[in-house]
Amino acid sequence: MKGYNLKHYLHSSHSLEKSELMKLLWVLQIKAFLFTLVIISFCSATTFTVTSYRVQNSGFDGYPNISVTIVFDCDKGLVTTQATGNGTWLAYQDSYLFYMDYGDAPILMSSGKGDKNGKVIHKVSGNPSIMTGMFRLRTDKSGFRSNEVEFYIEECRGGISPAPFQPPSPPPPPPSKPAPVAGDNCTNNSECIDSEYCNKTQNTGPGTGKCLPVANQTCGYATNHAWYSYECCKDFDCGYLHLYCNLTDNMCRNKSTSEMDKLLNGTNETRDLSEKNGNASQDGKFCQGSSAMVFLLGAVIFYNDHKGDNYE
Repeated sequence: MKGYNLKHYLHSSHSLEKSELMKLLWVLQIKAFLFTLVIISFCSATTFTVTSYRVQNSGFDGYPNISVTIVFDCDKGLVTTQATGNGTWLAYQDSYLFYMDYGDAPILMSSGKGDKNGKVIHKVSGNPSIMTGMFRLRTDKSGFRSNEVEFYIEECRGGISPAPFQPPSPPPPPPSKPAPVAGDNCTNNSECIDSEYCNKTQNTGPGTGKCLPVANQTCGYATNHAWYSYECCKDFDCGYLHLYCNLTDNMCRNKSTSEMDKLLNGTNETRDLSEKNGNASQDGKFCQGSSAMVFLLGAVIFYNDHKGDNYE
């Protein structure tokens, strides 16, 4: 009887230890699972500096650009921005935060004005860990170009946001043609040098012509495969006495008043001489008139003195 009780006791003790061990293992598994959840939550609830997917500046090209640094707090849903311009903080700027989800129209999520250090804090509406769309931050300031930054927040889900957008490379330029040579064969004017044109009458083969010099018309210049005439190259080209040819720009200009006076009235010397000649001729006419008057007066006196005389 005592042996039976001992065996029963040993068997009961062994069963108890096994049950306790199972409970202990189960508790440890639960704790490990909870620890893993804590680690994951810490990994996803991060604060990171945003990598801009695309930056666009718009407005007057003469204005300076704006640069913006963005820090995103996934746990609190806060977007802290700080703007600079011309190498210093951009104070009291206007800031707007938009959200776009899979091609939808942008939704204004938050707006604010910067402090004296260009800092603005926006609050995100929603859970950042499930927001897969794109954010757009717009910054405006008088005297600066408007700045728009587009970005994603994959880091809030333990991922990595897309690399910055790279516009497609432009196609390579077409192979350049050799420079035209004077007197070369041609099919059109563009294959001739600037002062030549393509003369199709002198074909050197099917569909080709010959580059020949543009006809020289003496007063002008050859360019763009044609002759361009000046308005004048000498005074005679202007066609009027009151005009002269200004050789600086080959344009006809009005002559000055002094030049016109010389042209119409002669020089001072010739004018003085003509005036002297005119006075002399007037004096001669006066003398001739005086002589005639004296002769007439003498005839009248002679008649009165002798009208009663009898010459019989």
